[in-house]
Amino acid sequence: MILTAIFLLGEKVRWRRGLATVAGFIGVPVMVRPDSGTLDVAAMVRLFAAFLAALSTTLIKRLSTTEAALTILVYFGLFSSILTAIPAYFVWHPLTGDDFA
Repeated sequence: MILTAIFLLGEKVRWRRGLATVAGFIGVPVMVRPDSGTLDVAAMVRLFAAFLAALSTTLIKRLSTTEAALTILVYFGLFSSILTAIPAYFVWHPLTGDDFA
């Protein structure tokens, strides 16, 4: 999120936060796959999802300067529902009684 805030919001990062960010990025390969030298597709999808979550949080922060909170909530919920419904359509199956439990 710090990288998106730097580029999209123009925030300044001091050395402590920058050092913590670099340490975090160094730790990502260790957490994703410490036993091999390559990243698998599932790990890349998770990293991309984390990037999209950071991007959406940064964009919401940017929108909060011009839009009301209710407007942001409605649009975010509406677009998130539509965008997640598209891939869910292809893998959705009816819920069973065990699923509800």
